[in-house]
Amino acid sequence: MKVLIVNNKIRLNQQRNLTTFFESREVDSVEISHMELKGLDVAEYFAICLSGTGRRVMDLAHFYTDELDLIRTTALPVLGICGGFHLMALAYGGTLKKMAEPIYGRQDVELAPEETLFGDLSKTATFLSKHLYCLDYISPQMKVIARHKKTECVYGIKILEREQYGFQFHPERQNDGTVLLDSFLQLAKDKKACVINE
Repeated sequence: MKVLIVNNKIRLNQQRNLTTFFESREVDSVEISHMELKGLDVAEYFAICLSGTGRRVMDLAHFYTDELDLIRTTALPVLGICGGFHLMALAYGGTLKKMAEPIYGRQDVELAPEETLFGDLSKTATFLSKHLYCLDYISPQMKVIARHKKTECVYGIKILEREQYGFQFHPERQNDGTVLLDSFLQLAKDKKACVINE
């Protein structure tokens, strides 16, 4: 079983934190550029991670057409991180807005207590953030599961009726995030096992 990492940055091999995490869990991962998604067969994967990007994706959506299509059509569990979260929001009709000031560094995040993906994390957890844009319009297909404690900016969504999650913060860059990543991996493994047993 493999995890597909879609790299939304300009250069490959920029997702070392994610690949190191998966290696530590003895899970194979394959990193490809978002520009190489057209016609890709995802049958060999059991989950997809969408990386961050330094680009303003709402202005450059035409560069991400194949990724937006993949998000909308895949049956695999998907985890969108930072820019990947923005792309997930755009795929389901959300909009983004520029904030008055950027948010950098460790931030307190309010988590929805009913969301099982957060495992044993407390209602307020700390995650690393770096962004200038935030989710503005929340479409009916999204459920908000996390907010920035100070600004109430949306920091996490779940796509209803799908195992797709997007987060404004970077769970791959600190200890609190490993709980979330482990939960996502387990969810994806359980879903794969159910498909195999059907």
